[in-house]
Amino acid sequence: MTLRTSSSAMLGLLLPALLVMLAPFAAGQDKPKTIVLGFDGMDQALTSQYIDEGLLPNLKKLRDGGLFQRLETSNPAQSPVSWAVFNTGQNPGKTGVGGFVSRFFSRDANGARTGGPMPKAMLGDATTIDASEFIELPFGMTDPVQFTRVAAGGALLLVFLLAKQLLRLNVVIALVLGLGAAFGGWTWASGMGDTLPADGKLPYEINPMQGTNFWTHLDAAGVRMMGVQVASTFPPDNEGPNTKLLSGLGVKDISNSPGSWSIYTDDVWSLEKSTGSGGRIRKMYFDERDGLEARAELVGPKNWFETARFKHDIDVVEQQLAHRDNSEGDVQALEDRKRELESEYEDWRRSNEDTKVSFSVVSNDEERSDGKVTIEIAGQKLPLEVGDWTDFTPIEFVFGGGYSAHAIVRFHLMAAGPDEVRLFVPPIQVDPYQPLPYLPISAPPGFSREIAEGIGDHYETLGWACMTNPLKDQKDTDFSPQSFLDDIVSTEAKRVEILNWAMERPQDWDLYYQVFSTTDRIGHMLFREYDTEHPAHDPEYAAQTMHAWGREFPLGRALPEVYKEADRIVGGVLDRIEAGEFGDDCLLLIVADHGFTSFRWGVNLNNALMELGFLVPKAGKNGETLPLDELKKQGLLGFVDWSKSKAYSMGLGKIFINLEGREPSGIVKQEDYDATVAEIQAALMEMRHPETGDLLVTSASKTRDIFHGPWVVHGKHEQYVRGVAREVEHDGMADIFLGFSPYHRVSWNNTMGGLDSAVVTPNTNHWSGGHVSVDPAHVAGVFLSNRALQRPDITGLIDVGPTLLARYGVDEAEWAGDTGVDGHVIPFENLQR
Repeated sequence: MTLRTSSSAMLGLLLPALLVMLAPFAAGQDKPKTIVLGFDGMDQALTSQYIDEGLLPNLKKLRDGGLFQRLETSNPAQSPVSWAVFNTGQNPGKTGVGGFVSRFFSRDANGARTGGPMPKAMLGDATTIDASEFIELPFGMTDPVQFTRVAAGGALLLVFLLAKQLLRLNVVIALVLGLGAAFGGWTWASGMGDTLPADGKLPYEINPMQGTNFWTHLDAAGVRMMGVQVASTFPPDNEGPNTKLLSGLGVKDISNSPGSWSIYTDDVWSLEKSTGSGGRIRKMYFDERDGLEARAELVGPKNWFETARFKHDIDVVEQQLAHRDNSEGDVQALEDRKRELESEYEDWRRSNEDTKVSFSVVSNDEERSDGKVTIEIAGQKLPLEVGDWTDFTPIEFVFGGGYSAHAIVRFHLMAAGPDEVRLFVPPIQVDPYQPLPYLPISAPPGFSREIAEGIGDHYETLGWACMTNPLKDQKDTDFSPQSFLDDIVSTEAKRVEILNWAMERPQDWDLYYQVFSTTDRIGHMLFREYDTEHPAHDPEYAAQTMHAWGREFPLGRALPEVYKEADRIVGGVLDRIEAGEFGDDCLLLIVADHGFTSFRWGVNLNNALMELGFLVPKAGKNGETLPLDELKKQGLLGFVDWSKSKAYSMGLGKIFINLEGREPSGIVKQEDYDATVAEIQAALMEMRHPETGDLLVTSASKTRDIFHGPWVVHGKHEQYVRGVAREVEHDGMADIFLGFSPYHRVSWNNTMGGLDSAVVTPNTNHWSGGHVSVDPAHVAGVFLSNRALQRPDITGLIDVGPTLLARYGVDEAEWAGDTGVDGHVIPFENLQR
């Protein structure tokens, strides 16, 4: 072969690869840059106030030279609903997300609803998925036994033919070599086949958000989006080739929980127990060993592999029992074997169903007196002093069959002394370097690793980052506001590192979209220290000095301080834009999904419906009226007489009609539905605070009036899992969404379908700021830009997606219509080049 033909052949081989390498650059050629920064819970009124006070110079610059106005939130004003509306430009009837909490019914074998309504979290649905979608065996075989046979037979035949035909060996030697190869193939295939779960299934999450994201249309048009901590996208399992996405709100921890955390203590008076918000108090005991050592275990995900193996073995016995030709002895032996397997499974499940990783806390008397301990885990020693947090440490939970879950964990030393060592462990999270292949946190799956390698470190992957619940459960945890702020600062610092990493590589994106959550978390947890009129405000407590972001300030000023940090983040991006790093046409959008108000009073709608006569409680055994305290003990709507009740409440500000044909014990006829809804709306809008006289409710929206789409009314509709549609039967949305006046919110007990001692009760919890179930008119978010509008415009979350599509010239025919977006294009000056 000549040099010329060799070069031509080489070019022919390299050209396709070269084109693939250049494809991303071609996709982004001549496209303007857009940066969207989302600040969860950034309130329009507070932002305006802080700008006027001179606290937010960068946002003031945007207000004075570009745009600052309200951004109308969704109804209801809840983050999963709001971000889904923002991401799609569609109303909740199309996205399928109606709140943090919905309700569902159990169903019998025929699919009929049974029993009473149950609460359902709307941050993901657990399911299983075929292992074959993630584990590829040659010839498409997922049966380990069949695969092993084929591998052994194939090896035998191949080696025998090679030895006989090419090496000219006699038949006996060729056969011996072939049998040896068959054994090797059998051994290899057995090991590979054994990595499959026994039932061929893997755990998986379904994203409840079923709308079409705006970047799906952009991706098809060749616009490259990079998104970080994007809410309502977990799992991101059907993104296009021009999209890189790291999921945010909705991502579970390693145990498939929204966020389960633990406190380990050796306090003799402490008992092991669960707290009210996903926490667990765990005991540890120190033993003498050249000092003192306490051994404990981190609890990880369920061992689905071993569960599947046990269930498979039991299923095999049940199939054998179904054979008609079994003798009595066979049946007896099989039944004995089944009972034995079931007993083994129950014994295993009680102690081993959760995977675990051991660690030790080491500290002698002198070290404890000085407030010091050392954590020993995964071959590492992590020294801590009281108040310290460790960095993220990689650990591995082993299932079996070659499967494991890689995770990251941190430790925080809350106390160390002669009387107690108290250790806080936040939710154990998915390792971004090695995410679970069957539960992706990014798209493509390697994007989470790309970010980690880019910043050179692990980072939080949990959707609900920041430790709100340990502070909410402070009576059980002793978790301090300083510890809460420490976690806020470290979370935000990693988010900023990721932002800076992305800003330094604009050649990789046309649209950059990142969400920051710390404004929301401080708004929830420290509003009572900020609001001097809050029932739980303690001036002395609010005056204690905090240390965060390199500054000192009173605890009562934490809210404006986190807004100052948001302003600093915006300033860093604005400096880059003004320096021309992103060309001369970069559009900057600052958005918030909702605003905030002080949560002073909890309102229980079940109490209200009971007083108004729409909900009738059960009577006693002799027909007597039961006292409220007795009814309160029967949670989850167990106190309701369904044969006499027209409505009930469950979730965050939701009213459900006890509708005939939909509810298992429905009594409101279809022809009376509209009148019943109107009657309840009118009655609730008249309710007033018993002490202040203020109206409790300022909006009561009939769902069928404000939403349209397939998810509003119960029935069947397509749900997408990994891009594949499947028909599901769903229970629809609430019939009425309540919007409370400022300072009021649905009570804690109401959320789970319970009762309180009165319709209105003071909120004494640390969770003291709110937006869920508040009238959306009172909790608008912010909308800022470096570009002005052509004319005044009322803008909502639902309008930003269509505006971005218009900016990049996506034909309206691609996204309009009955199944398309519901928002409008915001009239920016020079939206397109």
